[in-house]
Amino acid sequence: MKNILIIVMSSLILVNCTSKVTLGPKCTKVSDAGSYEKSYIWLKSSLISDKEFKDRVSADYCPKKAKKS
Repeated sequence: MKNILIIVMSSLILVNCTSKVTLGPKCTKVSDAGSYEKSYIWLKSSLISDKEFKDRVSADYCPKKAKKS
C-alpha cells in the first residue's frame, strides 16, 4: 500500500511539471443529452488559460442533489 501511494504521489508531482493539477470535486457543463464529466483530480494543460479552464470545468456545474422528504 505504501508503494502504491508513493507511485501515485510521484506521478502527480511529475505531471505537475507540464500541467497544473486541480483537486476537488468539479464537473463539466451538462450537455443536451444530460451527460457530464465529474472528477476529483483535474489536469490543466499549460496551453489553455486559467479563465478558459474555469469556463469549462467548475464545481458550480455539478448537479445538485435533491432533498428527500
